[in-house]
Amino acid sequence: MKNNRLPEVTVVMNNYNNAKYISDAIQSILNQDYENISLIIIDAYSNDGSREIINDYTSKYKSIKKIYTDYYIPYPAITYNLGFMNASGKYIAIADPDDISLSNRISKQVSFLENNNSVHIAGSDCFEFYDKIENKIPIYSSISENLKNAAPLVRNPTIMLRREILSKHGLFNWKCEYAADYEWIYRMFYQGAKFHLISEQLLLYRKSQTNVSHSKAINQSFKLLKFKIIFGIKTKRIFKFFWLKSIIDTIIYLIILLIKKFIKS
Repeated sequence: MKNNRLPEVTVVMNNYNNAKYISDAIQSILNQDYENISLIIIDAYSNDGSREIINDYTSKYKSIKKIYTDYYIPYPAITYNLGFMNASGKYIAIADPDDISLSNRISKQVSFLENNNSVHIAGSDCFEFYDKIENKIPIYSSISENLKNAAPLVRNPTIMLRREILSKHGLFNWKCEYAADYEWIYRMFYQGAKFHLISEQLLLYRKSQTNVSHSKAINQSFKLLKFKIIFGIKTKRIFKFFWLKSIIDTIIYLIILLIKKFIKS
């Protein structure tokens, strides 16, 4: 059901080979108690049956739009941007294809942003789980705590933002590869965007048990280290204890990955 009196929210879902979970993710958006939502699903050339599932949903629901790439795109930043550029809502929410948004997620975030005009991006706390939702663990955080520890200010799949701010702060930078969300969040923060983290679990965040390849993990860690240093300098936090500790921890993790790769080769 659509209520045009409410601000439109465009949910952007970026997918590659998540056929096992994407139905639950899509259904969680359809089950929202908010009544003016459109969903854009961008698929980066999946070969696991994801597109058949997406096609089935788009044939049944006019509120769901699909964007398919003609070849495999390895960097999520590019496909996220395709979704952002096709969004029409006053607000854009991010939803990952292996997570589950609780039914009140969108209404809670819209209500907060509608009543707090000075805030540009709202995230939330979440539950973490592996395969069994009943074993979910509540996660609590805050903007100040995340900033102190050089962590992302909000988790990417909990984000809702005002679409208008993209013209000022820009889209994901695809050259940042797998650390693009970290760079994007801290770039917006450094440029003056105001963040808020709603102290309520509005998302079920699936923890992956798959092993990331050493090459990908090394690349990601290099990028993350680079951005922690850059934004540590820009925000004048580079020599604060916990920020510096986060940089050192990343360096140690990177060294371990390089040693493992050397041993395997």
